[in-house]
Amino acid sequence: MLDALTGQSFTGRASALTEGERVKTIRTAKYRYVSYADGRELLFDLETDTHGYHNVANRMDYAQALAEARHLIKIERPIPRSWAY
Repeated sequence: MLDALTGQSFTGRASALTEGERVKTIRTAKYRYVSYADGRELLFDLETDTHGYHNVANRMDYAQALAEARHLIKIERPIPRSWAY
């Protein structure tokens, strides 16, 4: 984040993960993917829908992006949690 604030080239990760009690979200430069514990999924193309109003998870033309987002969620935390929060 410091790189972005100081105008330097970004050298960090290509995605960011946020988690709630029953939801995980992964954000990349182009997409925001939301995965709920009950199986619901949302995918937003932030290049064409900057505010994330239109879920494209069920659109065939986004199948590859959805598969990549699912993969990112899985590899982001490969070890099960062992803490209470």
